[in-house]
Amino acid sequence: MRQRVDEFDWSATPLGARSQWPVSLRTVVDLALGSKFPQAIVWGPAMTTIHNDAFLPILGDKPSALGRSFADVWEEAWDDIAPIAEKAYRGESTYIENFPLVIDRHGFNETAYFTFCYSPIRGDDGSIAGMMDTVVETTAAVLAEHGLRQSEARFRAFTNATSDVVYRMSADWKEMHQLEGRGFLVDTLQPSITWQSKYLFVEDLPVIERAIGEAIAAKAMFAHEHRVRRADGSAGWTLSRAVPVLDDTGAILEWFGAASDINDRKLAEEHQEVINREMSHRLKNSLAMVQAIATQTLRPVGERQYVVALQERIQALSSAHDILFDKYWHKAPIRSLVFSTLRRLVPEDRLDVEGADVMIGPKSALSLSLVLHEMATNAVKYGAFSNDSGRVAVSWHVEGVGEHAVFHLTWIESGGPCVTSPSGKGFGSKLIRLGLIGTGGVEVRYDPAGFQACMTAPLQQLQHTP
Repeated sequence: MRQRVDEFDWSATPLGARSQWPVSLRTVVDLALGSKFPQAIVWGPAMTTIHNDAFLPILGDKPSALGRSFADVWEEAWDDIAPIAEKAYRGESTYIENFPLVIDRHGFNETAYFTFCYSPIRGDDGSIAGMMDTVVETTAAVLAEHGLRQSEARFRAFTNATSDVVYRMSADWKEMHQLEGRGFLVDTLQPSITWQSKYLFVEDLPVIERAIGEAIAAKAMFAHEHRVRRADGSAGWTLSRAVPVLDDTGAILEWFGAASDINDRKLAEEHQEVINREMSHRLKNSLAMVQAIATQTLRPVGERQYVVALQERIQALSSAHDILFDKYWHKAPIRSLVFSTLRRLVPEDRLDVEGADVMIGPKSALSLSLVLHEMATNAVKYGAFSNDSGRVAVSWHVEGVGEHAVFHLTWIESGGPCVTSPSGKGFGSKLIRLGLIGTGGVEVRYDPAGFQACMTAPLQQLQHTP
């Protein structure tokens, strides 16, 4: 800009040739052109403009302002600027922070914010000859502040709308920044590094700290059910969830969380567990009575094998009932059902089990437990478990999704004696051929190398809960 000022034809402006400029104008122009701060000199009644390099970003894509009237340069915003400029020409300085102006410097109107000072400049005779515009654009800072206020307003609205405890934690969870307890927990209004002793129980810390460590390492949501010391000093239960707030580099700045009071649910679950244990105990007593009656009824038959077979089948049902009672008679995890049913009959070190822990409904659980019992019994009598080297592999998987998902279970024996197809079909064989849900879907192979059974059923039917 110094070069452009030197080369500009000032004689065509109200200022006249540069050689005729007063000392005061030459001095202030020289000072402005050497400044790194955005400055514009506005001189004379015509408000002729001279500015430095730092002022160029303020102008944007506007036509060159050099030698033009300041009022023309900022024509679109002059109604707002004129009163301030007039004060400077009367000898009064004005300093304004974050002043909004609607300006056109990129081919469209935009609201921009400026912190500036219009200060009067005196000529050689001591009268007001012009003004100095010293200015910094603060648009980015103002918009960021507006965004922060809006974010804080939304956050406050969220916290006011929820009954959950709301809290903020440092990046490493060493310091609690803030907690609003909502009557459930005591408030923490100032940062605290002793929050663990305030809210948690010593014996629970290892598990909670492990969950926190895993969340920090993965930069993922922390979610954990644990005991807390409530506002009245008693022990309660909460479901605490927190998400990490990340900076532009992906580093954790802090954690924002909410904790729900789940004490009533926990008490209900404990009560339900008591009921389930009592029901399980009574059912076992009933099944034991069934076994006793069956034993006495079948004793005249003189065939002990039938009595044992019936007792074992009842025990298989009992195992399935135990699993279902653990899950409130809703659904049973198939892995637990497989191990619970088979461990009574077969050595676990010769049993290979593979498959995701699919949940199945109560009817299917009872049916599957009987099917597994029959195949294990046959393996002990005639198949892979009738010697010291045979093995059994039980695996399952799901194909498809939604209503088209199909559950597959496979039983494969190996290492046992040579297998031949049985000449007759007893009750056990009929049970196996009924399949997973009592409607078939079974393929049985009496391969010489070992018995095999492949069973399929629609997953929705398998998981159905009445």
